[in-house]
Amino acid sequence: MSKKETASPNLLRFFLSREGGKYPEILLLCVYILSLSIFMYVHEPWYDEAQAWLIARDGSWQEILFEIPHYEGHPPFWYILLALFAKTDADFDLTLKVLTLVINALATGLLLFKAPFHRVIRWILPFTYFLFYQHGVICRPYSILLIGFLLSAMFWQAKNEKPFRLVLALMLMCATSAYGIIFAGGITLAWLWELKGKLPFKEYFHSLLKGTRFASLLLLLLFALLNIASILPRGDTFAASYGLSGNNNLPMRVLYMFTGSL
Repeated sequence: MSKKETASPNLLRFFLSREGGKYPEILLLCVYILSLSIFMYVHEPWYDEAQAWLIARDGSWQEILFEIPHYEGHPPFWYILLALFAKTDADFDLTLKVLTLVINALATGLLLFKAPFHRVIRWILPFTYFLFYQHGVICRPYSILLIGFLLSAMFWQAKNEKPFRLVLALMLMCATSAYGIIFAGGITLAWLWELKGKLPFKEYFHSLLKGTRFASLLLLLLFALLNIASILPRGDTFAASYGLSGNNNLPMRVLYMFTGSL
């Protein structure tokens, strides 16, 4: 067998071995950032990207925090983050793309270096459709949701010893979108179900009240409810109404909030 035929397998074995260290992850992160930068450069902002920027630029803080989220369907966190730049007359296209690039680079770095997944899976995921294009090239808050997912995975094993770390990751998910609230709620239910185990209900509820875990879960509940209240569709929200003839009742608007296209 020639040297040329053995070079590629040997190189692959080196990268997969301990001797290869973190070189593959460093290389892939650089390739990801470079590729994303090129795609972002040629990407023309969509109307929803521009709309979020205009809300952040032209909306008052009162409107951003207490009024606009009821009609947009997203918690105010993304608009607050954009407002830090938009209200200083920063360039729309450049600022939005650089901010999104930084967030995605951080998310991909966490995925490549810290995520508790098989190494090859960590190499592939950054270049899949949603992680690269839908949540990477397009400037939306969903890349922040990915950070929340990854932090939750990282903190899951030590959740009972250090509950606030996991709760903060779940709170980040709640602040990102209505979908994030649902995902955070599902993860919390799985956490509570795991705690239940084979314990009798009386002993189970007694154990929940011990230590910092109960305080952290209560904090998460209050934060989630606050975000739900902020995005609850108003009666005159177009997507949650019967056109000009009337409005959906409150239960139907809540149902739409978590099942419709936000």
